[in-house]
Amino acid sequence: MDRAGKAYWDAAWEREQLPLAVDPTRAGLDNYVTKQFHELFVREFPASRDGLRLLEVGCARSSWLPYFALHHGFEVSGLDYSAGGCEQARRILEGAGVSGQVIEGDLFAPPEGMVGQFDVVVSFGLVEHFTDTVAAHVALARFLKPDGLIVTIIPTLGGSLLSLFQRVLDRAVFDVHEPIDRRQLANAHAQANLQLSWCHYFLSVNWNVLNIASWRNARWRTRLMRIFSGLSKAVWMLERRGFIIPPNRLTSPYIVAVARPLRRR
Repeated sequence: MDRAGKAYWDAAWEREQLPLAVDPTRAGLDNYVTKQFHELFVREFPASRDGLRLLEVGCARSSWLPYFALHHGFEVSGLDYSAGGCEQARRILEGAGVSGQVIEGDLFAPPEGMVGQFDVVVSFGLVEHFTDTVAAHVALARFLKPDGLIVTIIPTLGGSLLSLFQRVLDRAVFDVHEPIDRRQLANAHAQANLQLSWCHYFLSVNWNVLNIASWRNARWRTRLMRIFSGLSKAVWMLERRGFIIPPNRLTSPYIVAVARPLRRR
């Protein structure tokens, strides 16, 4: 079951401003998280990427698709079931001067010609919106070539401070998520016949992940998110000075899993 549903996302994307394409070369703490993800992708992606194809599933208003093309050389495609979200993703690609294909379609009913066609499949905050996490990963893996790579990124909503704050501050948003911890994500990959190479909590903190979109008072919503953003930046400044907080279940904002299809003997 899809906990959110197409109507939820159509409404969400209508009220959101179009984001800029991700650029890891931008300076400043506002780009700290992007730089950390960039280092992760550089480490995990194939060394030679010429002619390789990358698919982002759940690509509505994706600011990452141009990044994957410009900074890694992939031929990029996106898939999402929100028509408005797809149109926004196309506009972001166009604004970045990147050619790419964005297709409106269902993860569980792959459009013709997409099955088994991609070297890398990436999702940001997708699988935790489905009650059957295993089925979501089985569906994602269908897009991969036999030796392809799948990267799954979800918010840490299983037994974390982020989970607690999200539940208290905006229960409606929390309820469209399945609260998954690292062990559960790893088990879902195994049950989906995916061979994990990496599955860990990622970053020490990022309170910007909190979503209080249901708050009607925009002024208070903005004020609170500025406080959370400031707390995150204070930690990042310490980390830049060598005071590193290891990623952990309690405070880390993300869980990242990197896997490949299990090779049958």
